[in-house]
Amino acid sequence: MTPPAPSSRIQPTRVLLIGLWFGLLTGFLEDALLAIRSYGLGHLVHVSWQFPWMVPVANGMIFLVPALFLTITDLLFPKLVPFRLILFVFLGMTAAAFLFLFTGVSTYTLAILAVGLGFQLSRVLGRQRSGLERLVLRTTPWMLGTVALLAVGMIGWGRWSERRAAARLAAAPDGAPNVLLIILDTVRAANLSLYGYGRETTPNLKTFATGGVRFDQAFSAAPWTLPSHASLVTGRWPHELTADWVTPLDGQYPTLAEFFTRHGYLTGGFVANVGYVAREFGMARGFSHYQDYPITVATILQSSSIGRKIDRSQQLRKLVRSDQHMVRVPAPTINGGLLDWLDENGKRPFFAMLNYYDAHGPYLPPAPYDRMFDPKGRPNNYSALHRYLSRPSPTPPAAAMIEREMAQYDGALAYLDHELGDLFRELERRGMLNNTIVIVTADHGEEFGEHGVFDHGNSLYRPAVHVPLLIVAPGHAPAGTRVGAAVTLRDIAHTLAELVTPGESNPFPGMSLSRFWTDSLPVEDPILSEVSKGIRTPKWYPVTKGDMKSVVAESLRYIRDGDGQEELYGLFSDQWEAHDMLKTDSLTAADRIGRMRELLQSTQRR
Repeated sequence: MTPPAPSSRIQPTRVLLIGLWFGLLTGFLEDALLAIRSYGLGHLVHVSWQFPWMVPVANGMIFLVPALFLTITDLLFPKLVPFRLILFVFLGMTAAAFLFLFTGVSTYTLAILAVGLGFQLSRVLGRQRSGLERLVLRTTPWMLGTVALLAVGMIGWGRWSERRAAARLAAAPDGAPNVLLIILDTVRAANLSLYGYGRETTPNLKTFATGGVRFDQAFSAAPWTLPSHASLVTGRWPHELTADWVTPLDGQYPTLAEFFTRHGYLTGGFVANVGYVAREFGMARGFSHYQDYPITVATILQSSSIGRKIDRSQQLRKLVRSDQHMVRVPAPTINGGLLDWLDENGKRPFFAMLNYYDAHGPYLPPAPYDRMFDPKGRPNNYSALHRYLSRPSPTPPAAAMIEREMAQYDGALAYLDHELGDLFRELERRGMLNNTIVIVTADHGEEFGEHGVFDHGNSLYRPAVHVPLLIVAPGHAPAGTRVGAAVTLRDIAHTLAELVTPGESNPFPGMSLSRFWTDSLPVEDPILSEVSKGIRTPKWYPVTKGDMKSVVAESLRYIRDGDGQEELYGLFSDQWEAHDMLKTDSLTAADRIGRMRELLQSTQRR
């Protein structure tokens, strides 16, 4: 088909083709930059590992939107859409796609630069119309074919490698129990009716806990996702690991998934927090099956820089009055992923790690849970606290707003509890729970201004690190047991290795939590929680001052800020840490502070 002369009117359908071509081309070029940043420079890119085909598809879809608008406009008003305008729109979008890869620069500044580049480039390429149209006609089929091959190849390779890993497993020990590690992202113990909270947020967990051991004073090793998860699966303290704000977990220490793989287990990870538990953060190491970014239209669109910019636009969110993430994996998807995986993998024992994100901010539980503790509900998924956190101020939000946000958080907890109940009932129906060790915990808690701090990862106060912990293991842990002593989630890896392979050398440091139901006088080790200096955090938040450390020992909680300031609280007598003993009981504190400093130093050396 011969393209028209430069002076003739462009065919409306060809506008769509040109838009698609520019979208695919932009996607391939963006792929190259992402590959350099990810594989060449080792930077985190925050997209699915399948971005090589997702990014061209995403940009193709995005570019087709203005192409369709231009096509309709051209049909209605032919003289309003000259060829150079078409080039200007698509070249400007291509420029924007690359400029949006640079963070820390104003969106408005980048948009102005993109407009300027689009204008100048359209002047140059507008003179080459015939050649450009021939190029579009000849190369678009090849581009589409390449995208299809990439998609089929990457999806197929993932499934093939999973089957190959399963086929190479050694025989599992006879009677080996299944292991289910459930991590509730951003769930603090204080808001669970399981622990006596006034609102009935966790009736299913409360019932489930009667079948095993409940720990009342469990503390996470870090107040935010990545280092806490890394500590959970390696048994190491955060300062021993690479996992931090902009650094993934490396391969220095073995993980639970690697341990179970060596013992003949099928291993599956099902994670909803794609922000910090996706493959690129090192958390998939050892798993034969790892489900993070779902293959959905939202995931594909979010893989492109333009899609991410749209998703993060506060102005657009305010316009549509919705603070929901573009890619948010709900609990039913996690449950369904696990159950489908179990259906496909026969009778071999399994280790599965489930990460749920439903209680993470913005707190947007589905109906009817959005009105369970807040009769007014939430209009159009709009979160006032989420808006505050996007541009925080030293002046805290109004108490009424915090109370409403707390009600929505509690609704999210109730929804999550409902989904966990469904999962437990389905596993029970399948006859699996009798031979499954189930651990339910959280990676960290959440703060609602108790110390002038919100969200998480910003301090080491109790609401950020005091989390639930249940171990339900028929034949391994006694039912109806309650442990009041302080424990650390760092010991979970050691505990699971001991329960599954008793008598063998344990590859994980720490101590087994089983000592609390087997020993008459169990040893209570000092418990460390830590967080490194925050990045992009408000200057008045504690973590902005530098690395923070805390230790729990001898019925006390000791916190040392990054600037050397110290705080001391009673572990049992001051649940909300409202009374710093260094200020309110200085005589008693003076006798204890030296001891706590020594315990902190000795724990960090181990």
